[in-house]
Amino acid sequence: MTTARVVACAATLLGGMRLLAQAGEACLLLPTPPPIVDAAVTPVDYSPIDGSPVDVLPVNFTLGSACAARCRDDWSLFAGLEGSKQPQDFGINAHFGARVALNYGRLVSDDSTLGWQVGTAVVATDNAVQVVERVEGSSSRLQSFTTLGVFQHTDIGVHWSIVYDLLWQDYYDDFFLGQWRGEWGLDLGCQDRVGVMAMLHGHGDAGSFGGTGVYLRPINQASLFWRHAWPTGGAVRGWVGLADGHAEANAALGDWPRRDAMMVFGSDFRVPLTDYLALTGQANFIMPADTGTVDAFLGFEYFPGGRSATGRAARPLLPVASNATFSVDLFR
Repeated sequence: MTTARVVACAATLLGGMRLLAQAGEACLLLPTPPPIVDAAVTPVDYSPIDGSPVDVLPVNFTLGSACAARCRDDWSLFAGLEGSKQPQDFGINAHFGARVALNYGRLVSDDSTLGWQVGTAVVATDNAVQVVERVEGSSSRLQSFTTLGVFQHTDIGVHWSIVYDLLWQDYYDDFFLGQWRGEWGLDLGCQDRVGVMAMLHGHGDAGSFGGTGVYLRPINQASLFWRHAWPTGGAVRGWVGLADGHAEANAALGDWPRRDAMMVFGSDFRVPLTDYLALTGQANFIMPADTGTVDAFLGFEYFPGGRSATGRAARPLLPVASNATFSVDLFR
C-alpha cells in the first residue's frame, strides 16, 4: 500500500472518530432548551436530537396542525372491568364483570372538522349479590351498547357532540332501550375546558321480573363539567348536576315512594402510558347511593393510530355508552 493511500485511510478514520465523538457529546450534553415563544404550545419534553420542544398536550384540533387526509379517521379499543348498581336492580342486586368497547370516528371530508362516530361495547357481568338468583333465577347479565352520532372539534376551542345510544340487555328479561346524549365544551387556554353534558331518555321497554310486570327507561340527567389536562398528557374531568327522580323499589322489603330530582356527580380520566396505550376510567353516581346509581369502569384503551395523549380531529368526543352514561330507572 502506498504512503499516500495510508495517509488517506488514516485521515478518513480520524474523521469518522471525530464525528462519533461529537455525536456522543450531543447525547450527553443536550443544548439548553429554547424558551417557549408560542403560548399555544406547552412543551413537556425536549428532542434528544436538536433540543426542540415536544408538544404532548391536546392544544389544537385544527386540521392544519392535528390531522391530514391520511388521518381522517380514528379508532380505539378498550378492555377492562366494570361495576354497576341502578334502580333497575330492584334494590337487591349489583354487577361486576368485564367490558370491551370499540369506538370509531371519521371526518366527513379532508377540509372539514365535522365528523361522525359509531361505536359498540359488550359488558358481561355476574351478580354481586345472591338475592336475585334465589328469588328470580338470574345469576348474570349480558349487555350490548351501540353509539351513533356526530361531533366537531373547532379551531376556536369549541367541542360538541350529539349521539343516540342503544342498549340491549339479557337480565331477568330482555330489554331494548334508547337515549340521547350530548356534550358542549369550551377551551379556556391550553389545559382547561368547561361545558355542559346531558342525557335524555329516548325509548323504554316492558318486561317482567319473576312474573311481575316492569317497565325500564333511561334517566334524564344534566351536568356542568370542568376538564383539566396535565403536563404529562393526562386529562381529568369532573361534573355535578341533577338527575330525574327514580324508583326506590325493593323486591325483598317492598317499595318506598319515588325520589324527586337528585344530585348526580362523577368523573372520568385518561392517562397516556405510551403513544398508543392509555389507562381510562369513568364513574357516575346518582344520589342517594342506596337506591340511586353506582357505576364505574376502568381499563386500558389502545389507539392504533397513536397520539393517545393529544388526540386527533377525527377522534370522537364521546365514548361508547356504558352503565356510567346510561342509567336505567324502574317502573311497576
